[in-house]
Amino acid sequence: MNNFYKLSPYFKNLKTFILEAVFLLLLYIGYILIFQVLTPSYYFCQIIKFFKIMEFVYCGDFSDYSESISNLNVLFSQNYTYQSRPFLMIITSIFYNFLSLFELNLIDKTILSYLIFNYLLLTIEYFFVKKLMLFYKFNLSFKKLVLIQAMLILNPVMKFSITEITIQQGTILIFLISLIYLNLGNLKYVLFLGIIYLYNGSSIFFILLLIYELFKNKKLYKFIYKLFIFFSPYIIYRGIFIINKYDFYDANTEYWGQFYWLNRYIYGLINLIIDFLNLNIVNLEVKYYSGEWYCTEITTFFTCYIKDINQTVSYLSIFVILFIFIFKSEIKIDKNLYIVFTAYLFFWSLIGWYPPIRFSLYPINSLFVFLVINYIATGNLNIQKSINLIIILIYLINLNNWNVFYYDSIKFIVNLKFIEIYFWTALLLNNLRGMMAKLPYVSKYYFK
Repeated sequence: MNNFYKLSPYFKNLKTFILEAVFLLLLYIGYILIFQVLTPSYYFCQIIKFFKIMEFVYCGDFSDYSESISNLNVLFSQNYTYQSRPFLMIITSIFYNFLSLFELNLIDKTILSYLIFNYLLLTIEYFFVKKLMLFYKFNLSFKKLVLIQAMLILNPVMKFSITEITIQQGTILIFLISLIYLNLGNLKYVLFLGIIYLYNGSSIFFILLLIYELFKNKKLYKFIYKLFIFFSPYIIYRGIFIINKYDFYDANTEYWGQFYWLNRYIYGLINLIIDFLNLNIVNLEVKYYSGEWYCTEITTFFTCYIKDINQTVSYLSIFVILFIFIFKSEIKIDKNLYIVFTAYLFFWSLIGWYPPIRFSLYPINSLFVFLVINYIATGNLNIQKSINLIIILIYLINLNNWNVFYYDSIKFIVNLKFIEIYFWTALLLNNLRGMMAKLPYVSKYYFK
């Protein structure tokens, strides 16, 4: 009997976990159904059917992903584009093999496997967010948790990743786990980020946070130990290639030249040393990448990135307005949130390739996601806050892809539909009334 009472909290937590996961699943399926009716506009991709009636986004890399999801051996083939993303391929392949027990065609199995993977990722994100909110000692009602789930689904990066095979939704999880690590300092989060590195390589930005810790704590041995933990999953994965004498191909650097421009200066310095010392060593080869959106000079890269940030802020201007007029005065912001955001924003500035509203979107979107979640969790869900959040979610449901926003050159206010203008006017008036109520004399005579 005593053992039963000891186990009862675990059963209660499991019941809560299952209930919240089921509700998240219902919201997830709900968005997929909404997508069938309110399909956002895309610029480079086309819409295809799966199960003959459901719509999914088909971009140029769909076939590359589906090839390895259906056959993992492709992952180790020469010059395979997504060799550096084994986590996505392996997990999705497990779901694919399970679905192979049923009579489904390749496209249906591939899409369904990816949708299951995305739900798994969302579930992990949600419970990490909940852990962080409880750490901040927020009182989380069921309504608040549902709104948090909706925000995790409808933010632009996740919204446009659910129905398209991509890895960009991982940027939110990377941002989240990095923030949790700075607050809790547990080494398991370093390992989590090391595993995610095999899914989305931008988790390597975490090294910037470890360097920040090093300057703060002056403990070099801990820095080296954490680096080893972080890279251990990658070392194991690369070890498979070395043992089997496979060639490893990283399309991010070899094909797109992301971050590779930095080697021009690193290799250049090494070659100068080789020449100066007259060493009998062949100079390192320096590759040059050029073309549209490439800015690979010390004098130009940051200017290009600032332009991209301006475009991203324009695309997400609603959240900027909300932060200035609503969030800033109503929420308490963890300073570590700004540290993670600054590090992630700086990391993407070094990429050297700046397609519009892409890489700067990832840190800025993540920041606004957590500002909105913080706003949801802070205080009570009164009528004014509920109206604000409903309007935000309606706007996100109707939001078009950032490529449409950029290439059609549609400014924010022109891009709004009539109903959205109505809701945003209601939001501003709603909050204007709230701000006026806080003014002396005005509150005394008009808001009794």
